[in-house]
Amino acid sequence: MSFEDLFGTLFGARRPEVFNLDLSRRELDHLPPEILRLTSLNRLVLDHNLLTFLPEGIGGLRDLVELRVAHNELRALPDDIGGLGELVQLDLRWNRLGSIPETVRGMRALVELHLGHNRLEEIPGELGELRGLARLDLSFNRLSRLPSSLLQLDQLLWLDLEGNPLDLPADVVADKANPCRVLAICRERGKMMGAGAPVVSVPAEKSAGDRGSATGTQ
Repeated sequence: MSFEDLFGTLFGARRPEVFNLDLSRRELDHLPPEILRLTSLNRLVLDHNLLTFLPEGIGGLRDLVELRVAHNELRALPDDIGGLGELVQLDLRWNRLGSIPETVRGMRALVELHLGHNRLEEIPGELGELRGLARLDLSFNRLSRLPSSLLQLDQLLWLDLEGNPLDLPADVVADKANPCRVLAICRERGKMMGAGAPVVSVPAEKSAGDRGSATGTQ
């Protein structure tokens, strides 16, 4: 089914101002260019498809708050994904990503970033510039070291490092709700690149309940 046919099935002859578009489980192997013209989109769900890439131009969807592309075949991300400055939740789990572009620094509103079950051997230090990040899933990748800039994420409430070759004690990896401790131990054990960055402690009164938006996808 072409995208025009699919769009017609979803919306009929109308061309409405679309805010929420769910194209999960449609066997899509590419993102049709027509989607890039839906500049009013707030939420785009592309889970469980056959996508191998996201097109340049995705960063033009500047009103996006939630982008979900889990369970696809993504190998890389376009550089202009950093243009999604209003994005709060990005779910890229269960793909084949080998790298993350440095331009992610542009996603300053991001609260949840899910990168679990990919092929990442390193992540860019620019992630440390996403100071509002509360949930970070790096599980089941190929990470043997982390950028020291992650120590700057003073809003981080949940960090999943399970399934990486970091050679950390099991109790440390399991302590997902205490990212400050986990990152400090990573630094102490030489598991960080550029480990001269200062440790920023999470205030003791913070808890997962303080950030309702940080209780997202599991």
